[in-house]
Amino acid sequence: MFEVPQLIGTPIRDIALDTRTRVHILNSQAADPDYQSIRADRRRLDTHRFWKPRKPISGQYNCYGLIWASRRTAIYEQSAIATVFREDGYRELGPAEQPLWGDVVLYFLTGTKSIIHAGIVSEVLPLEVMGSAVSNVTGASTIWILSKWGDASSEVLHQLQDVPWGTGEFTYLFWTDRPTIS
Repeated sequence: MFEVPQLIGTPIRDIALDTRTRVHILNSQAADPDYQSIRADRRRLDTHRFWKPRKPISGQYNCYGLIWASRRTAIYEQSAIATVFREDGYRELGPAEQPLWGDVVLYFLTGTKSIIHAGIVSEVLPLEVMGSAVSNVTGASTIWILSKWGDASSEVLHQLQDVPWGTGEFTYLFWTDRPTIS
């Protein structure tokens, strides 16, 4: 989510972060996790038993910083994400395109254009039913996403729809910086 940084008494620590076309992206290095954040992260991990922790809880970056700032800082403004997409050549996947490793998934509140989370496609596995791959027939697959649920959380691998919100509360779209398939 676009968290509100806890910066009371702490100056905003913006680092050099530019798009490919040298447009600066506003950012701020987040504070280290506090006790409440550590407890909340533990509850999330306990609740989502199929999540695979990748890195332990840390501060400094959020999900957007994971994707576009190499884990160095947090990005909070939706306009900054729009700038990255425009300036770095991202496009929404077409209806016939399958997401691939390295593509980005954006999660939205249902019925809005409000981005609540982003993750990186880390694996696309065919679904298996009774020993035969359903994906060979229908294109069905299990998509695994690398995520960080805020400034102060663990990095986890999770299935596309295994998220901390209820079913129906979110939608998602895949984006890529790969060239268009002709």
